[in-house]
Amino acid sequence: MIEENLVRLAASDADTASKMLETLPAMLETNHDPDRTASMCRVYMAVCAATHAPEVRIPALANLGELLDHLVGASQAVKLPGVDELTQFWTSLATGDLNPAASHAILQVSGPIMAAITLQGEANSSVTLARRLWFWAAMIHDAGDARKVLPSPAFPPHGSYKRRD
Repeated sequence: MIEENLVRLAASDADTASKMLETLPAMLETNHDPDRTASMCRVYMAVCAATHAPEVRIPALANLGELLDHLVGASQAVKLPGVDELTQFWTSLATGDLNPAASHAILQVSGPIMAAITLQGEANSSVTLARRLWFWAAMIHDAGDARKVLPSPAFPPHGSYKRRD
């Protein structure tokens, strides 16, 4: 129910959705329950898919990053979104508006996403872990600082980031 309402709100009222996303973690304390944490990860991913508005995506990405960090730190790989799900989500972040704040939010969540992918291994992926990590490191290196906007649509978990020599 919360997912449907939040996703609908994200698509229709960006200001209210962003305020709600900023306060949601305090209101819905996951109390380190892996099932609740996993559920909220998927809610934040669905919110990002429902809108391209940076003011909505930024707090959703921050919340997602915290929850992924928690699941990775607790060695709860079975509760994490799957490698394919994370890769599809990551690729979707290349759509929409990318201002410096949104780029910074994407850079911040890239670490927890790569950790989640790494923890789950590469069983069903055609892209090797080493290649994913190389692309991710190249992206982080090229980003330099929060004022730069990431190149679009070149995001590393699927291996499309172009190295600039």
